[in-house]
Amino acid sequence: MSILDSIHEAEAQAEKIKSEAKLKARDTLNEAEAKARTESEKKIEAAKNDYADKLAQVQEETDKEVRDYLKARQRENREAAEQAEKNVPEAADYIIGKVIG
Repeated sequence: MSILDSIHEAEAQAEKIKSEAKLKARDTLNEAEAKARTESEKKIEAAKNDYADKLAQVQEETDKEVRDYLKARQRENREAAEQAEKNVPEAADYIIGKVIG
């Protein structure tokens, strides 16, 4: 084998190695992009789930606060109505006294 043939063979091998390296680099890059995309999608999904959980928790807390507030207002209204009923005889006597008297 001549020196020129050896050089050509070495160049061909170098070109083959270079070509294989490019393919491997492209495959590695594609795999990394796919993995990054998958991880990103997982994180987005986890964030959405966390948001939904937090929203449900806040909604539940708000609903409880509204129920508690309404119960308190109902109790106050009931107490005011009971107090007003207690004052009916006295108010009636006062009105009758003003009308008759």
